[in-house]
This record gives sequence, C-alpha cells and structure tokens, in this order.
Amino acid sequence: MKLSMYLFFVFLMFSCINEKSEKEHSAKRTSKKNEVKTGRDEADVILGAFKIQVDASDPKCKYLSTLMSFQSLNKEIKSGNSEGQQTTTYLGKMNVHGESFHVFKQIYSIQFARERHGGSVLIFTNKKGASYYEMEMSENLPIDLKYGVFRFMANTDTIYMKIEYLSDNDIVFRKVKTR
Repeated sequence: MKLSMYLFFVFLMFSCINEKSEKEHSAKRTSKKNEVKTGRDEADVILGAFKIQVDASDPKCKYLSTLMSFQSLNKEIKSGNSEGQQTTTYLGKMNVHGESFHVFKQIYSIQFARERHGGSVLIFTNKKGASYYEMEMSENLPIDLKYGVFRFMANTDTIYMKIEYLSDNDIVFRKVKTR
C-alpha cells in the first residue's frame, strides 16, 4: 500500500505541469543556468518550480500538520522503507504576500529497478492545502527560516535570502544583506 502511494505521488508530481506553465517557466529557468554570482561564488538568485498542489483534506497535508510544533522545528523526520524514503524538516511559519504559511523542506528517493531517483521540494502549507516547489538539488534547500529570511549554504559561506516572488508556477529567492 505504501509503495503504491509513493508511486502515485511520484507520478502525480511529474505529470502535474501543463504545457502552458512549462513554456512560461522555461524562459525563467534558463536564468538558473546563468545564476548571478558575487565575487565569492555565491548565488544571488535561487529558483524553484511548482510541481503539485493538494487540498487540506489530503493525507499529505494531515501528515505535515502533525509536524508543526515547536519541538519539531528544524528536526529531520525520516519515513519510508527500502522502496521509498523521505526526510521532512519543519522550517517554521512565515507570511508571504500577506498570507500565512508553514514551511517544510523535503528530500525524497524512490527505488526504480536498480537505480534510485529522487528530488527535493520546498512545501508551503496553509488552511487551503499545500504547494510543493521542486528545487533542482537538495543543496538548493534552505537550512532554516527565521523572521521570514531563509538561510542557505554555498560552499562555506552562509547566504540569507527572502522570497521575492511566489506564484502557482515559480518561487524566486533573492539575496539580502547579512545580518
């Protein structure tokens, strides 16, 4: 049963992007390959792509709501089995464009024949449900969230970023001055 849920989830994640949003998004994604860099080789912009939206009654939202406590803040919760595994971390609560969200990061992997495939997502939940944003690499996920500012690591440097743009198709982080 769990394997079929994982396979369904993966199928749903990879099939949810329609052609129109993919065309709109492809122009923005080309800048990902040409990220703006500072002198210390740090990213000024990090992009993510929308993958899936689920409503509040979905079991995924209910699972995430169980992780929303002060005790689980920045704590990695591992789940799954040999066919599929995921690590979910609750980063905290923030406001984006006047709307309140709980933010999670998740790294998942699934066994397909001899190979493992996986990805990393940033999840925003609210009363309506959850939005999953695919990040290119797990290194593109933030370490933590404090006062609406995400902390990322680039090589040995710490980078602070805020959400500049959040839509149904994209998420864009922009570097802010360090504290």
